[in-house]
Amino acid sequence: MLVTVIEDDNENYYPRLAISPSSMGAPTLDNFLLISALPLKQNTQLRVPAGDLEEFPPGPNGTMMWYVGIISFSNDPIRLSIELTYEGYCPNDCSKNGQCIVNNSTYAVYCVCNLGWNGAGCDVSDAMMESSSNDNVDTGLAVGLTFLFLALGIVVGILVKRTYPNLFGRTESQFVASGGGAGKATYSAMHEGGGGV
Repeated sequence: MLVTVIEDDNENYYPRLAISPSSMGAPTLDNFLLISALPLKQNTQLRVPAGDLEEFPPGPNGTMMWYVGIISFSNDPIRLSIELTYEGYCPNDCSKNGQCIVNNSTYAVYCVCNLGWNGAGCDVSDAMMESSSNDNVDTGLAVGLTFLFLALGIVVGILVKRTYPNLFGRTESQFVASGGGAGKATYSAMHEGGGGV
């Protein structure tokens, strides 16, 4: 979550922001969860990491109240506007296997995983990836070999048929001519007689 002062009317004393969950009470200089950095400047921002938001679960009604404190070092009244922006979060606070990072130029929120962990939430170990990869290789290998042997069987069948046309007791011309019963009888009679009718 990003809290930004988008307008303030005091040119000399920029406000400082502090934030705390309702369980801590309203923020002060002595009691807060997070406070904006020094030195004070215009358009003060305070970024609350998703991990900090997740540490304070919602109440019985499913909501969580947060206090934003505006701290000014001027005795003059100050008028300002603030804006809250929800930037996203790191899944499961990076599963305690990484660090939740906010890119300061794009404001993208993402996990940078510790060595040996992967995934958007740093919840996939190298061992899990290796096991999954091996399963995929085994399945791919089995499917590939099945197709290879099927193609090899077809090629061998075609070669045997061309090389040994009489292997199964018929010539190729007899096989073609034996389409119907009458054709077979006529052809066989002509062939066996050695001549015409």
